[in-house]
Amino acid sequence: QGITSTGATSFAMRQISTTGAPGITSKMNPNIVYNPVCEEFLVTWKGENDVNEEWEIYGEVIDTDGNTISDDFQISDFGALNDARYDCYEPIIAANTIDGGYLTVWEQRFEFDFANKQSEVYGDTIRCRTVSLPVELLSFDVEPVDNKQVQIDWQTATEIQNDFFTIERSTDQIEWEEIERIDGAG
Repeated sequence: QGITSTGATSFAMRQISTTGAPGITSKMNPNIVYNPVCEEFLVTWKGENDVNEEWEIYGEVIDTDGNTISDDFQISDFGALNDARYDCYEPIIAANTIDGGYLTVWEQRFEFDFANKQSEVYGDTIRCRTVSLPVELLSFDVEPVDNKQVQIDWQTATEIQNDFFTIERSTDQIEWEEIERIDGAG
């Protein structure tokens, strides 16, 4: 349980991983990272989602208030289903604070037999579940002027790193052409 700067409690303690049936599976090696671009946390762990001791990497996305944004999802997919010779261990995650998203890496092991094992490092990228747009619109109005033109007016509350707006048109809503570029305020 956390405490905010005003002294209020936040992020009440709760179970995050719900992978598998309670009492049958295990979850280990949790890792968490905050992504300021997405304004969310990604939690990863090593989990056993069946009774045959096959370990995979799982994740869940949580907002800044501790609410679940995504259900548990499987990140790794190593080996044949229910084959305990294929396992994934030690998930590590990093946030991409430029474009959003995450990089998750882990160790994958294959046991040929008790004495012979092979390990490699694998990884995958995960996109943000929530996206904070750099432009917050207050209004956006389009009015026909004549049979071939429209008047477009909009007002923004915020523009963060916004170089320009692009006005495009289409006759079939499949192919689009840029007709004007208007400078942004950010």
